[in-house]
Amino acid sequence: MGLVVMTALRPVYESFLPLPVWHTDFQPATFARGAALGFVLPLLATAWPVWRAVRVMPVDAISTAHRTTRSGLAPLLRRLRWPVSAFRRMPLGNVLRTPRRTLLTALGIGAAITTLVAVLGLLDSFAATMDGHDREMLADHPDRMLVALDGLTTDDGAQVGAVREASSVGEATPVLRSGAVLMAPGRDDLDVVLEAVDLASDLWAPTAVEGVLPVDRPGIVVSRKAADDLGLAPGDTVTMQHIALEEGGLALVRSPVEVAAVHPGAFRFNAYVDRSQLAAFGVAGAVNSMYVVPAAGRDTDDVARELFRLPGVASAQPLAATSQLVEDTLDEFGDVFRVLELFILVLAVLIAHNATSINADERARERATLFAFGLPLRRVVVLETVEGLLIGALGTAVGIGAGTLVLRWLATTTMARTMPEVGMQVAVSGGTLVAAVVLGVLAVGIAPLLTVRRLRRMDIPGTLRVVE
Repeated sequence: MGLVVMTALRPVYESFLPLPVWHTDFQPATFARGAALGFVLPLLATAWPVWRAVRVMPVDAISTAHRTTRSGLAPLLRRLRWPVSAFRRMPLGNVLRTPRRTLLTALGIGAAITTLVAVLGLLDSFAATMDGHDREMLADHPDRMLVALDGLTTDDGAQVGAVREASSVGEATPVLRSGAVLMAPGRDDLDVVLEAVDLASDLWAPTAVEGVLPVDRPGIVVSRKAADDLGLAPGDTVTMQHIALEEGGLALVRSPVEVAAVHPGAFRFNAYVDRSQLAAFGVAGAVNSMYVVPAAGRDTDDVARELFRLPGVASAQPLAATSQLVEDTLDEFGDVFRVLELFILVLAVLIAHNATSINADERARERATLFAFGLPLRRVVVLETVEGLLIGALGTAVGIGAGTLVLRWLATTTMARTMPEVGMQVAVSGGTLVAAVVLGVLAVGIAPLLTVRRLRRMDIPGTLRVVE
């Protein structure tokens, strides 16, 4: 099955990674680990049933099933007023009569659904994180652009004036972008991209989810992720290593800065100060970037084409470009997860078919009795299908709950280590829940259809015969 899945995944990868040569050699170590698990797990799984079996008295073991089968939780049905019909009670009674088998089957279905929810939930979490990032960064101007200049200038410099006067530019505000390091006692240092912007600007300013934006006063605005990693809150002081202009030129200095506010941006490295604080760094009015929005009737392509012809402009790109790149990448990986969805569906169907086959063997006399009393084949299949749907619903509920917990664990541990700069939001979309319900319930619901041939060819008198 692993080789089949690998074969199905290869063309998907080749479609969005068109490398000239692909090497997908057999990986002995990986398959050896899988083979070891496949050998050990069945032994562990059969230990408890075998231990129970050898403790049964031989006289009980050879008795007929109708004398040894326990009622389980089926007596609970006597307390229910609905449904009244014995046939309508039968599926629920069968589920309650063997609680251990019901639970094990549901857990098997739930394990497959857990994998599905955890994998698709990662995509949902990435999408939710980037959606939140877009809402913060784009706000009322989804076409806002970042224009990088090829050097340092001032608010009244010629390069800034040329950008402002461009016919395709509607609004523009100066920005100074530089690297900085935030330091807190007992915590790892964090590298950030420090942007000196006009925090009172109508064009764009970060949103304060905690604290107050430091307009015309000292203070820094950090991301929620940075505040958590540094153990900071508004009002705390952090040491910031930054570039400052001194008599001998530019130098790296360390300054204590108050954390004035926390913004909801997705990336840890985004930090902001008001442009009024640049005087303290010795670079009052310094500019090396600009935020611009297109003029009425113009778009980002018009702005890029015009600004590229201006001297001193290094680049001009929409701020939504990063989010669009991530979204396109997630769409491409969607094909990978569709293959996994199909694999999980097959796995769930196999689990359900196994449980249904065992039930069919143990309840053969029960089925034969129903046929003897004149119940048609379709009615018996419907009863088994309803029983399967109940087990599938239970397994799906278990899988959704466990998958959400696994997803949260992945986001707070594995993803936090591999992508420390991203403050990921844990989210499970409605589409993922629908896929989990459809796969879980559908897989168990269609399993009884695989036993129709056996029921149709049943020898009713022979099945009803009891030999003591």
